[in-house]
Amino acid sequence: RRHHNETTIMNASFLYIALILCCHSVFVVALVTAEAFNLHQATTNTVSSRRKAHQTYLKKFVPSSARSKSSTQIASVMTNSLEVVLPNWRDVDVHAADNGGDGTVCSPFCHPLSKTSSSSSATAASWSDAALQSGLDLYERIKSCQDPFISSALTSAIHDLEMAYRLYGPFCMVGSYNGGKDAVVIFHLMRAVHAHYCHEMQQKAIESNNNGEEGTESSVMIPRPRVIYFNNEDEFPEVLDLLQDTVGLYDLDMLAFKEGVSFGEGLQYLVERNFAPGKNGLSYYGTNKESLLHLPPPHPLAFILGTRSNDPNAGSQNIYAPSSHYMPPFLRVNPILNW
Repeated sequence: RRHHNETTIMNASFLYIALILCCHSVFVVALVTAEAFNLHQATTNTVSSRRKAHQTYLKKFVPSSARSKSSTQIASVMTNSLEVVLPNWRDVDVHAADNGGDGTVCSPFCHPLSKTSSSSSATAASWSDAALQSGLDLYERIKSCQDPFISSALTSAIHDLEMAYRLYGPFCMVGSYNGGKDAVVIFHLMRAVHAHYCHEMQQKAIESNNNGEEGTESSVMIPRPRVIYFNNEDEFPEVLDLLQDTVGLYDLDMLAFKEGVSFGEGLQYLVERNFAPGKNGLSYYGTNKESLLHLPPPHPLAFILGTRSNDPNAGSQNIYAPSSHYMPPFLRVNPILNW
């Protein structure tokens, strides 16, 4: 009888433990299911909110005739309408331009003001106040960094970029921004220096005006930072999302070369057409390639790169390095070469 009672108690204990484990499993499954449902709902809500925001954007900024068109078509309609919005992202097909496509913008980073005549003006896009202030804040944080591990590298990189800006100016500095980790680093360093340099340039113009010298605040445009990207079919969607989000967030001027355009072709396109605008941001725009023959030589360009000394393509490059002999002439600026 004692053995029977012990067996009964043991069986009851096993049943109790099994019941607890079963309840726990059901609870875990329910919890995971609920979390998955909540995640699905959040994703659905996010997509829905993005769609609503996009529709609001279209209604606010895009003419009704363009709302059903692609982004490239929208940019075209917006440029030719009264509601002109200078796009942050433009796709460039150098082959179409060379074959006499829809017109050649002599200064690629400038935006044509009119396409109704064969020769008119184009303008650089002015940097937004919010993006400028964000760059100034970043510059101050970098300059005040006391972290012994990174502060000296930051100081050196900022100094090297400032010297390049001093020589080339904001209209002739172009960042290579492909979404990689090194490119992201140099992009943020670039926007910090771009903001500081342009702000100082504007302050000097104000002081000159106050002293009775030529120059006023309105005569000095602060252009958007200029970046380039080469599209390729194997790109990760997340990288493209990062690029598109940051180009809009920091109000950049992005020229994205279409698939099939080589690095040499894209850089040649920029170097040959860099007719830098004046202080008011205006530049030449033409649809006749022969008109290029009557313009002054293009301004030299400097490209900010994320090359580091241990990269396979670094070779014997220094912080400032002329382009290779087989490439168009430009200066390579490598602010994180020794990181």
